[in-house]
Amino acid sequence: MAFFTDPEFETKLYYEEIGEGEPFLLIHGWAIDHRFLIDAMEPVFAMAKDSYRRIYVDVPGMGVSEPGKVKNGDHIVEVLMHLMDHLTGDQQFLVGGNSFGAAISRAMTAKYPERLRCAMLLVPATSLATRLPVKEGIFRRDEEFLKTLTDKERDAFCAMNANLTKEAWERYKTGVYPSVLINENNEFMHRVLKGTFSFDIDKALQKRPFKEPVLILTAKYDSAVGYEAQFGWLSDYPQATYAVIDNAGHNLHVDQPEAFRHFIAGWLDGLHNVWEGKS
Repeated sequence: MAFFTDPEFETKLYYEEIGEGEPFLLIHGWAIDHRFLIDAMEPVFAMAKDSYRRIYVDVPGMGVSEPGKVKNGDHIVEVLMHLMDHLTGDQQFLVGGNSFGAAISRAMTAKYPERLRCAMLLVPATSLATRLPVKEGIFRRDEEFLKTLTDKERDAFCAMNANLTKEAWERYKTGVYPSVLINENNEFMHRVLKGTFSFDIDKALQKRPFKEPVLILTAKYDSAVGYEAQFGWLSDYPQATYAVIDNAGHNLHVDQPEAFRHFIAGWLDGLHNVWEGKS
């Protein structure tokens, strides 16, 4: 557990480091904090063959990180790059994020491709129009169990999950809900911070594709960002792997934990084959 102070943006970032190896920056989504990805990704890293120096960060203004002068997506990118400069010097690093964190990661592939070894985009947010799934993103719903939750718990649980069952709730309650609660009264996030960028990421990547490995992992029942528009990014990422996990919503690792873990661990294990083939 540590803090990094960025004098340019007058913000103090909270982050946690786990493990040793190649540095891997992990960026959570909107209105949650670093604990979301720790819960999602640590079982993945336990399965992977290689070890990584995992850097889980609270983005400015969320979790316990201070907002400072940060106002938009561009600023978040710059602050996180300053963090990685501080932690790794000019060493390349891996980056990954979920939802809004994946949008930040994608902006990095467009703006700082020379610093990145690869990018992992989990249920990535997109500015492109996309068709959202039917049935409000619900695959399985246990009405009797849902009656046992409070209204607040039920609303939060039903918002992003496709499997509304007791088993899924137990995973959500420990791995996601604490991150949701810490940001529920976040005035900066709700009233000040803009999740937009000053440049068009799609056009930037069309002009200069990111040539390192990229994972684009989506969910068939994702009612927040969908899954079809992201397929169009394959031309931006010549070394991309694109997949859709069925019977899962935006909280992919809650709905389909085994598929989530095995798929990402397998992709991580194949990275060195890609890198060695390019050398």
